[in-house]
Amino acid sequence: MANLTQRPLRPTRSATRAIVIASCLTVTVIVLYTLATLHIDPIGLLNIATATGCIAVLASVTILITTSPHWWQRLAGVFAARGVRLDLFALAVGLGIITAIRFAIRLQINLEFTGIVVLLWGLMLLALLGAVIQWPTPAAVAAWWRRHAIEAGGVLVATLVGAGLRLYLLGGIPTIINGDEGLHGIWALDTGHAYGQLTTPFGAMDGLGILYLGAVHFIIDLFGQNAFALRLLPALAGILALPVNYLLARQLLGPRAAAITLVLLTVAHTHVHFSRTSAVLYIYTTLFLPLALFLLYRAFERRSPLLFVLCAITIGIHLNVYLDGWAWLVLQGLIIASWALIDRRIFHGNGFNLGLFAASLAIITAPMLIWAIEFPNEFGSRVAADGTIASGWLAAESQITGLSEAHILFNLLLAALGTFSFLPFHDFYGIQVPTLDRVSGYLWIPGAVLALALTWNRRIVMLNGWFWGGIVALGVLTVPVSAYHYRLLVVLPVVCMFAGLFVDWLLRRFEQFATLEPGYRRMLGIGTVTAIALTVAILNTNLYYVEFAGRCKYAGIGTRQAGLLGNYLAEHQEVSQAVILANEVGFQADTYPSLAYLSGRIPLSDIHEPLGAEPANMPTGIGHNTVIAIPPERQAEITQLQAWFPTAAVVPLSDCGNPIMTLVHIR
Repeated sequence: MANLTQRPLRPTRSATRAIVIASCLTVTVIVLYTLATLHIDPIGLLNIATATGCIAVLASVTILITTSPHWWQRLAGVFAARGVRLDLFALAVGLGIITAIRFAIRLQINLEFTGIVVLLWGLMLLALLGAVIQWPTPAAVAAWWRRHAIEAGGVLVATLVGAGLRLYLLGGIPTIINGDEGLHGIWALDTGHAYGQLTTPFGAMDGLGILYLGAVHFIIDLFGQNAFALRLLPALAGILALPVNYLLARQLLGPRAAAITLVLLTVAHTHVHFSRTSAVLYIYTTLFLPLALFLLYRAFERRSPLLFVLCAITIGIHLNVYLDGWAWLVLQGLIIASWALIDRRIFHGNGFNLGLFAASLAIITAPMLIWAIEFPNEFGSRVAADGTIASGWLAAESQITGLSEAHILFNLLLAALGTFSFLPFHDFYGIQVPTLDRVSGYLWIPGAVLALALTWNRRIVMLNGWFWGGIVALGVLTVPVSAYHYRLLVVLPVVCMFAGLFVDWLLRRFEQFATLEPGYRRMLGIGTVTAIALTVAILNTNLYYVEFAGRCKYAGIGTRQAGLLGNYLAEHQEVSQAVILANEVGFQADTYPSLAYLSGRIPLSDIHEPLGAEPANMPTGIGHNTVIAIPPERQAEITQLQAWFPTAAVVPLSDCGNPIMTLVHIR
């Protein structure tokens, strides 16, 4: 009876070790068997191996928790002393390894979309967060709010103003979507349904992450196949970039410089515009990069595992939005290396955290890295096409002009720097002004010089690395020069920070010279920020919403004709096909993906030759619910169409009051 009342015996350490070893051997045997028999039923066997691996990882962690062998207790104590739960971190590592292995094998079988890898990756992120997260107490939140209520309120007001500028008539300004926006929309709709590259999670299509395109697909399902759905995510990224850049600027430069940064970025016409179009995705860099840099710096200073993990997750999400995230990942490594040279104190107490950061990055980025290795041509497609050196452009240009390659690169550097204050915009905008308004365009230059003078400061080196890294990577090392304006959007926030740095430096010098009392110093700072805010707000808002949006300057005539026709077809869902009396120098049916996206991919065809006396050269099946588009160059043929289709409606389309096209709608 005494034996019946005794507690169950716990497994010994040797028994625990044997269980873990047996589990690992079992999983290894199953994986090897799966690899050897993949030709029989590849997907089924891979699913069995994946499930077995997940069960083995979960069982192993559970056994170690319940038995608590001595080595596990010691290791868990080391992790716990630094605010990390070893059990959840081990689970995250296990899931990360399984995710990477499954994805690598899945790529060898076929490229059909599979959500299991994405699900495992998401569970790994949750486990990783659970291992480090520490929720603040209500008292701590209340104390923080008492200290920062006014400041937080100001940031909130600026963010709401920025949200208004970026969301106002989002689907209608610009009035049309261009070809790249339409192409991205078509790719998004094909994600998960087509075959090949668009169905490969953690891959990319011409730089755009497949997971990002899947998110766009979800938004289109919610809001419809229109311009608003394409532009919503960029607009949200542009809005969130405002408080994020304020936080980084405040951390590196102080509250006053951060306030000026926030003001300039909130109303910057370039940032507003690229928050309102999905043609290029560099707007996401203005959100994810400063967020990653902020988390990285705070993580080092606070020695916080949570912030290190959040930084790694931010990098992982950025890589799945646009491939430029790899360049910024390299930048952050260079920043850490520069700190090792100029200020090693920041590394004290961060040895464990750096290991945690490296491990987190490894398991988060493993699927993207596997895809890059498996598809190197697709991974490097943008560099191969647009790289100054990789594309062979530099060598060819040197032969044509007779200038040295160094001379050409220096000219490209000057062109990149000139985009902010002097050179007018071209690609994806169409407005003949520089990136910045006149006030911001002059304030940032002395700020950049001041930053160079202070570059040995570990805070300023982050800004210099961001700015000059972007100038070189997306300016000097890419072509054509006309693309510099939108590519260098990635450094627009740091340019605003340079302006804030300079204004703050001027005010500090004046305060020291005038020996102002604290109250007057505060009034001077508020007055200066307010004056700058009002000036740049008037300049930029008038520039974007009056000079640009109000005058139909977005894209060329062919793109605008295709976009307006697409808008018409989107409004008339009953139309079953469209015919274009094509102009050799104008738009055609297969030239502008915006037309295919907005029309819902209805049949489109061109007629190049002049219309004859009989409708013999018209497409077969033309009749009810057909739209015939006639550009101005072929307006004389409307009479012939009216003779053939006397009941058809003639619909003129204008662009800011200028006739741009006529539609014959056969109802």
